Amino acid sequence: MSKIIVIILIVIMLIYFYSGANSFSSDKIIVNEFKADQPGPTVCFIAGVHGNEPAGAHALLILTQMLNNREIRLLRGRIIVIPMANEWGLINGVRNFRPGFLGNNDLNRSFDENSATSAPIADSIVKIARNASLVMDFHEGWGYHQIQPDSIGSTISCTPHKLSSSLAQNAVKLLNSGIESSDKLFTFLPEMYCDIETTLACRCWNENIPYILMETTGQKEIQDRSIRVNQVLRVCEYTLKSLGMCK
Repeated sequence: MSKIIVIILIVIMLIYFYSGANSFSSDKIIVNEFKADQPGPTVCFIAGVHGNEPAGAHALLILTQMLNNREIRLLRGRIIVIPMANEWGLINGVRNFRPGFLGNNDLNRSFDENSATSAPIADSIVKIARNASLVMDFHEGWGYHQIQPDSIGSTISCTPHKLSSSLAQNAVKLLNSGIESSDKLFTFLPEMYCDIETTLACRCWNENIPYILMETTGQKEIQDRSIRVNQVLRVCEYTLKSLGMCK
C-alpha cells in the first residue's frame, strides 16, 4: 500500500510541476504563485515540512490545480503555495530530510536565526513569509488531542495577531460543524505558537508575521487521508473567502 501511495504522489507532483501557475525555484523548493490584477493580502500556504505528514501536501497540490483551472477564482491579492517543503521525506514517507542535508535533518527545527547558513530551504521559506500578510502551515499529529492531550492532532493554533487569531478560531468552528464524534473535534490552542523556539511558528512570532498552524490527525494513516485532505482544503478556501480574495 505504501508503494501505491508513493506512486500516486509522484504522479500528482508531475502534474503540479507542469501546471500553468507562475512557478519558481527557491533553493530547491518549488513555489507556486498566483497574483490577481487587484491589490490585496498575500497568503502563503505551506505543507510537507515533515514527510510523514502527507495530507497537507496532497491538499495544497489539489488547491494549486483548482487555482490553475480557475475552479477557485483569485479576485485580489496574491497566493503563494509551497506544498512539498520536504519533497524527499514525502516520497520516502519519513519525517526528516535525507541524512546530511540539514544540521539535524528536521526542517521544522531549523528556523532559527542561523538558517541562512545551516538550512537554506528554511531560510528561503522565511524570506517568503516576510512578504506575506498571513502564513498557514499544515502538519499532522499522531493522535486526537481530545483523547490524547499529549498530541496536537486535530488542533489549530496561531500567533496572537488579530487576523490569525480570528481566522483560526473560526476555522475550528467550521471544521467541527462537520464532525459528529465529540472526541475527534478540533481544539483551538492559542498558546502553542512558540513552544519550540526553532519552528517556523516561533520564527514568525519573533518577526511579527501572522501565522496559523493546523494539525490534522493522521500520522501512520490513523484517520482516512481523504478526510484530512478535505479538512485542509476547507480551511484554505474559508481563509481566502474570508479575506475577500476568492469566490
